[in-house]
Amino acid sequence: MSRRAIYLVAVAAALGCASASAKSGPHKAANLITADEIAGTNTTTAYEAVEKLRPAFLHSHGTDLSRSDTGLPDVYLGVARYGDVNSLRNIPAMEVLEIRFYKGAEAATKFGMQNPTGINGVIEVTLKH
Repeated sequence: MSRRAIYLVAVAAALGCASASAKSGPHKAANLITADEIAGTNTTTAYEAVEKLRPAFLHSHGTDLSRSDTGLPDVYLGVARYGDVNSLRNIPAMEVLEIRFYKGAEAATKFGMQNPTGINGVIEVTLKH
């Protein structure tokens, strides 16, 4: 094969890869749900939005055998504890700016080591106002 033919094949392959990645749209973070994503759903509560967009947030992430514990993450509004995952049902989806999931060690660091939610993670909700 001539150099020119190899060059043309390489250019065609590069263009094909570039157009394929452009069509796939923006990458969605596995641990973050944005207001734009929520707006694209037909949901009324933060719980419904999480259930539809990132259902893994609502599953058990392990249990601490030293406590009687469900293994489910706690919910925080900003830095204040709000409740368990069911408390997401009380938050209107249209008021949410973002919902972020923090795994065990990251949750313990952000929300304090004395916080017993570290092993189960935290769902942090940030409101628009």
